[in-house]
Amino acid sequence: MKDWKYRIGGVCLGLLFLVICIVLINMKSIIPQEKNEYEILMFGDSIFGEVRDHTSIPEVLSSLTKKTVFNAGIGGSLASYQNVELRNDAPQDALSLVELVKAIANNNFSIVDSEYARNTKVFPYFEEVLTGLRNIDYKKTRVIYIEHGVNDYMSGVLLENEKDDMDPYTYKGALRTAIKLLKEAAPNAQIILCTPTYMVLYDEFGTYQTCEEMDFGGGTLPEYVQAMKEVAEEFQIQVLDNYYELGVRERTVSLYTVDGLHLSSWAREKMAQNMYQQLKELKKP
Repeated sequence: MKDWKYRIGGVCLGLLFLVICIVLINMKSIIPQEKNEYEILMFGDSIFGEVRDHTSIPEVLSSLTKKTVFNAGIGGSLASYQNVELRNDAPQDALSLVELVKAIANNNFSIVDSEYARNTKVFPYFEEVLTGLRNIDYKKTRVIYIEHGVNDYMSGVLLENEKDDMDPYTYKGALRTAIKLLKEAAPNAQIILCTPTYMVLYDEFGTYQTCEEMDFGGGTLPEYVQAMKEVAEEFQIQVLDNYYELGVRERTVSLYTVDGLHLSSWAREKMAQNMYQQLKELKKP
């Protein structure tokens, strides 16, 4: 009889423990988590995301401005959804600017979470980006940079859909979608578009073609630069013209880049300096 009492008591204690755990988990989801305040938020590809030490563009900009900066750059990411044939079912699209901004606007990261395990292996900083984006107080953000385009270009993403100007499977449609959603999620932030930089593409023999020669199906890179400027004009927002004003050209590419595309530490500092100067100009009456 005592054995049964002990067993029943043990079961009851186990059930009580389970109920307490469920209650605590539910309370955690209900109780508002403290949000982090970042004055500057930076979306982008490997130009922002690949280097994450003190020489990265976000870190240099933070040092120059004395502002808090969050680096949401993810190497290899596009502004747009990439795979038209697999609409709504392409795993790489979870890292796109459109999907990240949708997650922020809807406070629902389920699609991004679905790619968590795979992407943490590819990008060690993916967890840092995802956790950070969940916990930012976007109403306190004052400046948002969007630096995307080179991967859209190299993936042959179309510039625009004439029948749907918000089509996220096109470059301009993705930019428009992201800007519209960010204006709602971060109403006090000024959005600045950063064009891709000039680049050359090397083959296995060390010869190269420039981005003004190569067309992967959607146009040359200068056409994507122009498309970004046109979207900025539509929304009356600022552009940082890295393509024509940073200084990367065919004759200087070895000085500004380490591989024809990714910037040297010197070039990263120069881009951050250009951002800093632009921000100072924007504050002038």
